[in-house]
Amino acid sequence: KSSNAVIVKWKRPVGTVFTHLLLKSGYRYTTDGMDWRIENLNATNDEADLYDMVAGERYTIQINTVSGKVESKHPLVANHTVHPKPVSDIAPLVGSTNMTMEFPRPGGRIERYEVTWAEVTDTGEVLPAHHKNMTLPDEERMRAVVEDLMPGVMYNFEIHTVSYDLHSDITALSSRTLPLILSEVLVVNNQQATDTVTLRYTPTPLASSHFDLYRFSLSDPSIPVKEKLANDSEWKVTFNSLVPGRLYNITMWTVADSVASQPLQRQDRLYPEPITSINATETTDTTITLTWDTPRGEYNAFEVQYLNTEGRLLQNLTVQNMITITDLKPHRNYTFTVVVRSGTESSILRSSLPVSAIFTTEESFPGKVEKFEPTDVHPGDILFEWSLPNTEQNGVIRKFTITYGLDGSTHTQQKDFKAW
Repeated sequence: KSSNAVIVKWKRPVGTVFTHLLLKSGYRYTTDGMDWRIENLNATNDEADLYDMVAGERYTIQINTVSGKVESKHPLVANHTVHPKPVSDIAPLVGSTNMTMEFPRPGGRIERYEVTWAEVTDTGEVLPAHHKNMTLPDEERMRAVVEDLMPGVMYNFEIHTVSYDLHSDITALSSRTLPLILSEVLVVNNQQATDTVTLRYTPTPLASSHFDLYRFSLSDPSIPVKEKLANDSEWKVTFNSLVPGRLYNITMWTVADSVASQPLQRQDRLYPEPITSINATETTDTTITLTWDTPRGEYNAFEVQYLNTEGRLLQNLTVQNMITITDLKPHRNYTFTVVVRSGTESSILRSSLPVSAIFTTEESFPGKVEKFEPTDVHPGDILFEWSLPNTEQNGVIRKFTITYGLDGSTHTQQKDFKAW
């Protein structure tokens, strides 16, 4: 079938004189008739080889006697069809419900391609085959597509060419379609378990795709892949010993006999580890310098929160494990809260559990009294009344001092009064 040559044999005529034989072969007609390939043979020959014939073409072969330049009017004529070339070098492109066989176009004439496919069960049984005839456009790379296949199933495929009802050798291959994944994945993590993530998933219906197991993977290659059987009724899987605050790419597949589906991908970040304690390393009447331990894992910044004296929540970000808070009020209790942040608003931001501590600023000069006026005047004494708002005390008030003197005199006296 694969030969592109033929041996032509004949019986030499008797009772006639001829100088040589003329062998003609051709398959292609032009406006002038058959495009012959002509070969002169010795008169004693009774066979000849025709080489380099075009695969799939139907040749007309003539053998004739020639005397001088005169040909016999009764040549012998035979027809021969060369077997078409088979398909080779198939590159299978496998989908979930289709199989594309891509291959270089075989040389020669091809009327059509015949494709056969049959499902192979897990026990090795080959089910009844399906057939399809295809006429494909002549291109450098041919694509024969078989559709309506079952996802995740093994199939035997055969393809051959046909020309003038002659069939080429069969080219066979086996391939499994990609299983489908119709699951949904919910990523579950929380601030209490900063090194653990749980994936909850909905099952892919076995009626929609054949597969053996689910496969789960995280983007860290040091974390082992986890697998669950297709019929497992516990639809969750947990990864432990992860890095707090790290962004993980999460991938899920269905797998049929080591053939994986298209990946189902999610992305999530673990909550960062919280700090353990806050310390005040330097305190003045208007500033407090805070330091804290650095947590394990990954993080981008620390967020320091506190309420000012007007009750407004202030937030400061720092990449270091220390910060100096300024513009505070003297002798005030401030509750500082430190939250560890990992990620950004554009790349999944996660914040740790908060850790708080209370620190007090140092005392300072008290502020100005709000009201100071006489309430009762006598010839020998004057009763005064005054008030100092709590926000202006700036510490523990121990006494008030009144300075007085005659109008126009430079001589003054002072008198102290208890603050309670």
